[in-house]
Amino acid sequence: MNQFYILFALITSTLTATSQGFVDTTKLWNVAECSVGPFGEDCRTTSYKLHGDTTIGIHTYKKLYVGMDTTL
Repeated sequence: MNQFYILFALITSTLTATSQGFVDTTKLWNVAECSVGPFGEDCRTTSYKLHGDTTIGIHTYKKLYVGMDTTL
């Protein structure tokens, strides 16, 4: 039984790990939200965009820009 655990540990330790790729950084996401209030309908659009990156040590961080637009 100990041989099984050793063989299992050796097999699983040699497998390579893969991960999902990051989202496309050239896209612009718009999220619309509308609500009805006492003075009528109020709609807002929030835009999200990834642009540029910053490297600190061995970690790379993407910059997220958020913009808000209000329409009546």
